[in-house]
Amino acid sequence: MLLVRFLPLAPFGLIGYAYGTTSVCRKRYLLGTTLASVPSAVSYAVIGAAVTSPGSMNPLTLAPAAIGIGLTTTIVLRWRLAARRNAAALATA
Repeated sequence: MLLVRFLPLAPFGLIGYAYGTTSVCRKRYLLGTTLASVPSAVSYAVIGAAVTSPGSMNPLTLAPAAIGIGLTTTIVLRWRLAARRNAAALATA
């Protein structure tokens, strides 16, 4: 949940409906939404500001989106590494 909320790819309502069809735990859903709402909201504001006045952008205004993408990439890579280690451990056991 946290990873999906960090990236400003789809509206919260659409993501909420999608997660409503799964068996995600309510506590994890609320925690992920709460923690990731601030960077995501700032990213949406930066994107909106870029559309209204494209000449006034500087690199610091893109920092929240860059941080979100960096965190998401790091977490996904760590999960994949852990999954490979678990698969290797099960194969040798």
